[in-house]
Amino acid sequence: MPVMPTQRHEPLTGRTILLAAQRRDRPHAFASDGSVTEAECPFCAGREERTPPEITRRGDPDWTVRVVPNKYPAVSAADEFDAAEPAAMGRHEVIIESGRHDDSFLEVSDAHSDEIVEVWVERFGVLSVDPRHASVILFHNQGARAGESIAHPHSQIVGLPFVPERVALETSAYREGSCVLCKVIERASESTLIVDQNEAFILIAPWASRLPYQMWAIPRSHEPDIGSLSRQHVRGLAAILRSALGKINRVLPGESINWSIQQAPVNPSRPFHWYLEIVPRVTVFGGFELSTGTYINIVDPEHTAALFRTAK
Repeated sequence: MPVMPTQRHEPLTGRTILLAAQRRDRPHAFASDGSVTEAECPFCAGREERTPPEITRRGDPDWTVRVVPNKYPAVSAADEFDAAEPAAMGRHEVIIESGRHDDSFLEVSDAHSDEIVEVWVERFGVLSVDPRHASVILFHNQGARAGESIAHPHSQIVGLPFVPERVALETSAYREGSCVLCKVIERASESTLIVDQNEAFILIAPWASRLPYQMWAIPRSHEPDIGSLSRQHVRGLAAILRSALGKINRVLPGESINWSIQQAPVNPSRPFHWYLEIVPRVTVFGGFELSTGTYINIVDPEHTAALFRTAK
């Protein structure tokens, strides 16, 4: 029986560490010269048999979005496995965002990007009611520096059996009747950190940005997670993400990017205001960050906001 993912806890901090050795076997579709090849890509249309059995899709027979189990999961949905340590039980899914290898969220049609967001919301709804899950995370890696292992547009959603340290830390900052992000939105008109906005979302460079060119897309309505997104807000999220990616593409063409949904634990005990974080990967972590957990940002967020505001 294969060794499945397990979890350990650092003795000094209590931080949870996932051990998932099978992820070493993930395919890397980046050639030695850094170019991208689609010759063996399992996510391209017509190669559906190369992925694990499909969970759901949009469109039939010509699909626009497919969801499949991750072949190399960080957590395991198996009920039984050979492990002497605590199991990392959960679900790890891949949301294949197009059948075309060279597509991107920025390049697909508005209707297609809306469908991608709709599938995010749909899968969150499924994973959030699984009793094994204490939290659900959703993220997208674009480019080699962002950790992308297959150069085909896809995001990942993971139901975790614990609440990640960052989520727990952010949750602890909330008090009844008080929301930091709601206050940010209230002060938006006088802020120099605004990059863009629409009826449903506001895009900012966070005042204490951890990394260069970091942005947050914050929903104007106070909700703990993406599960409550209406059809109108789905369109708003897709539009504000396209805006952010377009600005990054014009200012930092070809740069790797991570984006993720930061949301409340599955059963939040405190109010939480979810948001989308977008981070171009222009720097790598050095010894200072790794040894202290503190970040040094070499680009002022005010400069980031001004630069992206003018990137039409």
